[in-house]
Amino acid sequence: MNRCLLAALGFLFLAGSLPAQTEFRTSDPLESALRAVDRGLEYLYATQTDDGGWVSPGFGKTTALPALATLAFLARGHVPGQGPYADCLERATGYLLANAADTGLIASGNAPPMYQHGLATLALAELYGMSRRPDIRQRLEAAVGLIVRTQNDAGGWRYQPVKADADMSVTVMQIVALKAAMNAGIKVPESTIAHGIKYVKACACKGGGFGYQSRGGPGVGASPAGTLVLQMCGEYDAPEVLAGLEYQSKLPIKYGSPMFFYATYYAAQSMNQAGGIYWLDWMPKMRAVLLSNQATDGSWPAGGDAAAKNAGIPYSTAIATLVLAIDCHYLPIYQR
Repeated sequence: MNRCLLAALGFLFLAGSLPAQTEFRTSDPLESALRAVDRGLEYLYATQTDDGGWVSPGFGKTTALPALATLAFLARGHVPGQGPYADCLERATGYLLANAADTGLIASGNAPPMYQHGLATLALAELYGMSRRPDIRQRLEAAVGLIVRTQNDAGGWRYQPVKADADMSVTVMQIVALKAAMNAGIKVPESTIAHGIKYVKACACKGGGFGYQSRGGPGVGASPAGTLVLQMCGEYDAPEVLAGLEYQSKLPIKYGSPMFFYATYYAAQSMNQAGGIYWLDWMPKMRAVLLSNQATDGSWPAGGDAAAKNAGIPYSTAIATLVLAIDCHYLPIYQR
């Protein structure tokens, strides 16, 4: 049986046998992480709006937040139509579908559309893989079609759903979404993936890591994002991946530093994909940092991460829960 599930069952059994005001303590880091995840999910559940979204102070209601929150619940093993968060997942799914235009674009609020679209497409792909709902498939296919036809000549994507400039951040989100859709049985042209890989490799830096675009030095967020997306495309032993892992493993882990949550979202998945010493050395450090910075209400504050502060506490909380739930291995897109 999955160790994550065993830990969860063990916690539920023990917690049920204790007085209500007794704090259950454990020295097992995985159990501690699961308890933190559950508290984080409770925070997300409590802050969801009636229409299925979450509010961002800087961008209003976007499709990015319900997408990330949905992934966080799925990563913990909660599935559509079942369990204590069935209504939460249903509302979040409804929000994503309600904000899917006939063009295929899934976006709302003021955040750059293709940021939102990539995350929303990823969430719908995971939801469709678990539910096989025809209405989700219809919107997912349209979302994939929009990504395919807006890829620029260099192989990347940028903020708007048009063939124009490209950057690593938006490009990685589209490729990950396409890979998730493929895993769920949606047709994606192999040439689109190959062209995207070419763009990502063009952004690799000589000393390791990846630039935000195909010029300049390695970026805090772009480096783990580029490493991960190549791994997801099967390029585990590519020189760019190996150099990216080395670069990432040497960076200090400082909670709330600039781009902390965005970078951590990708770095955690990349280290997990690499496994071995990378994962065994990096994850305990990151786990300890996240556990020591969780607020009493179950959320994770943004700290000095200005981007996360602008996106809102549901954003940083969803990412922290996703990272701490990696050991559960429930999300198909992040399984090697």
